Amino acid sequence: MLISLCHATFYSKKKPNEIKELWLKNSYHRDSIEYIPGLNKDDLEAVNDTEGMNRFISIETDFCTAVNNWNGAASISKGDILFAIADDLMPSKGWDKKLRELLINLNPRKYHFAIKINDSNSNFDTKMRHPIISRKYYEKFGLFDNKFRGVFCDDDITNTAFWKSLIIDGREIKIEHNNGNQNKSKNFKIPISTININKKSEYEYGFKIIQEKWSYKRLIAKKILFKKKPNFLNEKFYFNLTKFVRIFSLILLFFNFKEVFIAIYKKLGKLKY
Repeated sequence: MLISLCHATFYSKKKPNEIKELWLKNSYHRDSIEYIPGLNKDDLEAVNDTEGMNRFISIETDFCTAVNNWNGAASISKGDILFAIADDLMPSKGWDKKLRELLINLNPRKYHFAIKINDSNSNFDTKMRHPIISRKYYEKFGLFDNKFRGVFCDDDITNTAFWKSLIIDGREIKIEHNNGNQNKSKNFKIPISTININKKSEYEYGFKIIQEKWSYKRLIAKKILFKKKPNFLNEKFYFNLTKFVRIFSLILLFFNFKEVFIAIYKKLGKLKY
């Protein structure tokens, strides 16, 4: 099983080759891992560092290029599994071994599914900030929706995967996310990519798109993750369970009147947040 690391990089302190070696060093089967960086044309250090490498280079723009670079890298990937990684991720030792073990009973070229990894401090977090998807998922839905630039692209792919596909619980695959919000050091300098992606204009842009694309009940409904498929369970039955899980999620939402009430008022613009 070939794993494609689709890396959206942007003026990182670490060069793409450093990040590539970090992921390969912490893997058990480096020969079965494909690394593809997605970078900006004006990021000359990254461009020079990836000379001769299979890569995607985006055109110059004043807007956030995270989604464009991830999707560009994915478009030239060959892997059975696509993993969207970022500059500020630290993979745990044997991350690829755990991923292969999780999917031992599933064919990623036959079935579309996504995987939620452990990249946050919350055990209740189900948002796919750095999603892993099967080749079949990519062929059917793509990676991130090109309508987004950065903000809310993770909320969107989480909803797409839950309402149209299936999300497997891969939170045993621990990836440390060293973003600015988690770092307590006074000397820590927030990366320019983090600053750009969190601009008010970017937030407003992404929020508008996701509001138009998804209903509130689907956005706030509980995203239920699937455990690793047992050997005895038929594959067709395993994937058909998604229909019941979605219905169950909506039933849970119906009985959570407080959340529904808030959602309706937010939709009507009565509450300000």
